[in-house]
Amino acid sequence: MTEPITTSKIEGFNPVLALSIIIGVSMVMVAVTFTIFVRSSAYATVKQIDKGQSIVHALDKSDIDTTSPIKANDIDEFAKTVDERLRTLDDAKDFSASDVSNQSLGF
Repeated sequence: MTEPITTSKIEGFNPVLALSIIIGVSMVMVAVTFTIFVRSSAYATVKQIDKGQSIVHALDKSDIDTTSPIKANDIDEFAKTVDERLRTLDDAKDFSASDVSNQSLGF
């Protein structure tokens, strides 16, 4: 004969309370991890990468034909537009003194 399956309940166990504690602990862990990340040098690196990406988009090369053979006129036109594209970068606006200091660059 097979034995009947019995389910046992733990007396005094409240699953809603247990889930609340688990959610609370996970929220604290996320907050601590986020705070550590924001205060770390990795966050500064992410900000520098973001600035670099915005500069790359400012120097967008989508209007340049990369499939046709290069002609001398093409080089002259590109040389003219490089100066214009570089003028869009302003050292004072794009990079503060603290962004390019030896400490923030890791020297």
